Formats: sequence, structure tokens, C-alpha cells
Amino acid sequence: LFSLGPTCSNVAEPVFGTLQKRLGDATDTGLQFLFFTDTAIKFGLAKISPWAFRNVGNEPAMFELAFKLIKERHPELKTVAVAYESDFAHAVSTWKGATKPALEKHGYQVLDIVEWRFEDVEFGAQVTKLRKANADILVMMTHTFSTCGAVKEFKRQRVKAKLMVGITSAASTETMVGCGQAVEGMVIPTNFATINPKAKAVAEKAWTKYKADSNLHSVPAYENLYAIKGIVEKVGIKNEPAPLLADRRKVRDGLATLGTFQGVIGPIKMNGDDDPVKPRDVDKAIILVQAKNAQWTVWWQPPELEKK
Repeated sequence: LFSLGPTCSNVAEPVFGTLQKRLGDATDTGLQFLFFTDTAIKFGLAKISPWAFRNVGNEPAMFELAFKLIKERHPELKTVAVAYESDFAHAVSTWKGATKPALEKHGYQVLDIVEWRFEDVEFGAQVTKLRKANADILVMMTHTFSTCGAVKEFKRQRVKAKLMVGITSAASTETMVGCGQAVEGMVIPTNFATINPKAKAVAEKAWTKYKADSNLHSVPAYENLYAIKGIVEKVGIKNEPAPLLADRRKVRDGLATLGTFQGVIGPIKMNGDDDPVKPRDVDKAIILVQAKNAQWTVWWQPPELEKK
């Protein structure tokens, strides 16, 4: 009837490419099968097919907000050095499509850019370059494994920056367990933090029962499950082999017209097919978290969430 997934952007992109491109066109032989992903965050993926939907963060907006707020709070920080994973779709797209434009918009001077791979364990040469750059801000568009390896090399080479900014996916318990003290002070934009009783209850249950991390990727899986459950119960599917294609279309259309639904920390708006910029993607609150004493703390949140 539908799929909740796929997870990674580099998997979702080719999968979405197999789907129908023109909804209801009998000459379009692409798959008519709903995918609703919680994690594949590379910007624009849902545009590939009208059968592709996402409850993921808008990284261009997230990093634009992050550097706007950093500029306001720390106007004395003017220079930047960047590291990103050259072989990982999310890291590359976030650097080129979200972080770089935000740095340019807010007038930061990029002194150096280094690359490493997602599974690298040696960072000596790149960290030496970052040390020599001596930038005010280190921007780490790198996921947990290589981030932890790199920041440990920072300590060995005595690399110091006034602020570190990380990729969205690194705002996780996994990072705190792997290198919490080493990323002290790092700021990351995200769509989830334990800022209300519901969020705390979900996160505590997931960790206590399953050792499962609650973050901007995993919490949407919880939200998606309940959203799709409500649609299936509402649209009147027959759940029989013959009308399966019609049932799929009913659920797809239900999701396309869902509008605003309740997420764990606040309302989420599903944009419809006619949205010119982000069809079948969501709008939801952005929060900035900061690593302090091996925990993620709220560095900034929207006023409407502070009232809850």
C-alpha cells in the first residue's frame, strides 16, 4: 500500500526515479507507489515524483537561520574554515546547497575548505590545513563517525576555533556518546529537541527501551507512522488485491491534501502538489542546539515553541 522510507538520500534519489512522473498519466509507466520518508534530506528530492513525500528538514532555511543568528550573537566572528565528506550525498548537498549560500549571504570569509570520506579514520593532513587557516568558525558538514575522528585529531593538533557548526545529522545521542566532550560548544540546526513533555517522553522511552536515539531523522518516523495511520483510516481503502492501485492513489491524495498535522514538538505543514518550491515537503519549526557537558542543549528556539 505504501512505504515509510527510504532512509538515505543516496538511496531515495534513484528509488524516486523509478516512480511515475506525471500523476494519472496512462502513458507514464513509472511505479504508482507512495514513499513517505523521514530521513532523506537532500534538498528537492520530493520534486522527482508526485508519489514521493518527505517529513524532513529544510536545510537551506536551517543554515540560513543558523548563520543569521550567529552573526547577531557573535558579530566579531568573521572567518570560516570548512570540512565536508566528499563521498556522501547529504554532506555534499548540504555544503554546496545550504551552508555555502548561507555563509555568502551573511558575509563570512571562507579561508579554507578540506574534504575527507564518510568512513575515513585518518584526518591528519586536513586538520593541519584547518589549524593553519586559524578561522573563527569551523564548519563541519560531516556525520558522527568522521566528526568524532576529526575532533579528536583537533585536540591532538591543538586546533581551536571560537565556534564550531555541525551538520544536522550530527545532533544526536550517538555523537554525545562517541565524542561529546570533544564537540563542546558545537551549534547545529535541527527540527527536534526535548523541549516539551511529549518530546521528553518519546525520547526517554526510545532510549530506555531500545537504546534508540531521538533526533531530527528518527522522530519524523514516529510522526509519519501516525500521520499515515490517520489517512488510511479516513480514506476508506478496501485492502483487497483488485483495488490495490486505487487504494494507493487514495492514500497518496490523502497525504497530498493533509495540510497541517501535529508533530512531536509542534505543528507540521505538508505542502501540496501545487507548492512551487517544495511540493510534498513539510514546513516545521527549526531549533538550534549546542553541545554542553556532553549533552545537547537549546541554543535558540522559535518564540511560539517557548510558550508551550
